[in-house]
Amino acid sequence: METRKVQLTGKSTFIISLPKAWVNDTGIKARDSIGVIPQPDGTLILTPKMIKGKLPTKKEITVDKNEEKIHLLRKLIGAYITGYNIIEIRSRYGLTPENKHTAKKFTRIVIGPEIIDEDANSMVMKDLLDPTDFSFKTAVRRMYYIGREMHENVAKSLENRDVSLSQDVKDRDEEINRLNWLVARQNNMLLSDISLAEKMGTTRKRSLNYMLIARILERIGDHASKIADSIISLEEKEVDKNIIDIIIGANDLSLKILDKSMASLFNKDIDMANDAIDSVDALINTCEEISERVMKLEGKIALSLGYILESIRRTALYAADISETVMNHLIEGEDRKNLRR
Repeated sequence: METRKVQLTGKSTFIISLPKAWVNDTGIKARDSIGVIPQPDGTLILTPKMIKGKLPTKKEITVDKNEEKIHLLRKLIGAYITGYNIIEIRSRYGLTPENKHTAKKFTRIVIGPEIIDEDANSMVMKDLLDPTDFSFKTAVRRMYYIGREMHENVAKSLENRDVSLSQDVKDRDEEINRLNWLVARQNNMLLSDISLAEKMGTTRKRSLNYMLIARILERIGDHASKIADSIISLEEKEVDKNIIDIIIGANDLSLKILDKSMASLFNKDIDMANDAIDSVDALINTCEEISERVMKLEGKIALSLGYILESIRRTALYAADISETVMNHLIEGEDRKNLRR
């Protein structure tokens, strides 16, 4: 790391010299303007890029003759999350109907990209979403509400043996995936363009924490979908109502832990985060007690209910992970404030 001495010019202006290698690499010339972005930890970020509205970045994906649909879809999602504004798929053999169907599916399962041009050999998709229009907090809050509702609905589905409600839960899992990919994309774009953080009213550190929490919420949604699968497999099985009731009670406990964790995030409350983490042991003990009863049931019923209990347990543990992420962020913030005193 290079150091520079601070000099005083006039009565109130402090100046430092810029590293010559950096000036040469960035092409800065005399009288050019550079961006100066203060960070919460007291550091400054200098950026030579003061142009408003950067040129869109483009990713071209070459499609093989026998390209697997899932492989192409993964490449498209990867390019989207990386932050490319324009994605083009191209094949010298001509795009197959399967290739085009995959591209259309991609635009349905992510937020922003739309097909703007196509011919026999290529298809172009452009992201029409302004990243500053959708905050990290808004996306994460939406993921929380969807995930919570999914877990509430699988409980209702189990109680009423309503398979159609479980199927609806599985369909909603796609909504959480879309938001998770969007948060990951926004974070990558912010890492590439620090000025975007200022426009979005956030910081790199905060956006990273939101991305970590979004990943956890996506997994919580996955477990609601897994519970739905288990309920569907029990469609024609008779299950003791008392056992169903205590499983629903365990699900309610896991949701209360999730509620506390998310409240600790939105309210910046360390005590609430601690309370959520402390509640997990009781939930795990409850699940173990229920499992002992479940293991005495018929094989397929015991297996399905066992999967449900494991997903309830994992949901509570993931909720605790959110609280730990919140605590780490808040404690680090307190330490930085103390350093500046």
